Amino acid sequence: PADKTVLLFAPTFRDDQYQAGVGYTYQLPLDVEAVTRAIGSDYYLLLRTHYLVSAVTGGPGQLPSVRSVSDWDDVSDLLLISDALITDYSSLLFDYANLRRPMIFYQYDQQHYRQSLRDFYLDPSQLPGPIVKTQEELIREIMLLPTYAERYGASLEAFHLRFNPKDDASVCDRVLNAWLPART
Repeated sequence: PADKTVLLFAPTFRDDQYQAGVGYTYQLPLDVEAVTRAIGSDYYLLLRTHYLVSAVTGGPGQLPSVRSVSDWDDVSDLLLISDALITDYSSLLFDYANLRRPMIFYQYDQQHYRQSLRDFYLDPSQLPGPIVKTQEELIREIMLLPTYAERYGASLEAFHLRFNPKDDASVCDRVLNAWLPART
């Protein structure tokens, strides 16, 4: 909805949540009903699991302000329509940084993920947004989204320039100039 702040929750898969004959599963790490009740009717939550995940437990049910979009083919569409990204360790953060929009890192299992599953792309201290570990902290950061730019704007811009330095208004011109022969 155009009159809502659209939050995209897009976590990565967990190597230890694999079920033979089913594939990767995902246990939703929050009570979606409680979160939506706490953040109020100004927000609309999109839930997008990793493309390897074939089954989710603890899903949103039939809440009017929540929609599962895991079957949407192109995650880029979802990035474009969202006002903020909630993720954990997903590489989507690099793509989303191009949009220079708020990101919240819900790393409820940070120690387990680092020690038992995979490591991180970079040190968590380099992330351009708050790291939260509980549902209550997540709710608090969602409510603080209007102040994100003043709290994390410089960090987000530095992150974007570091990881997307060639993604600017001239990128299409550079690609076309490299592919098309020079006209004389």
